[in-house]
Amino acid sequence: MEIVETKYDGTVIVGTHYRCVGSVRGWCGVRHRSNHAAIRCRERDSNDCASQGGYSDRVVCLCDDDGRVKGHPEYDGNRC
Repeated sequence: MEIVETKYDGTVIVGTHYRCVGSVRGWCGVRHRSNHAAIRCRERDSNDCASQGGYSDRVVCLCDDDGRVKGHPEYDGNRC
């Protein structure tokens, strides 16, 4: 399945799935088929970290089949 997103500046990016990625926490290990599922995953991670007095640095990113992040200013082109 191909996912097409249009960013606020009009840039169009194409990917196949979503992942939750953080520079400290790493990626969640799941290839989410929808943005909604990835957001729920990120929220669970954030709540779990908060319950232990910390915080999650994960963000939701669109990725291609090779696991490369598409269209995120910090992670664009990185493999997770």
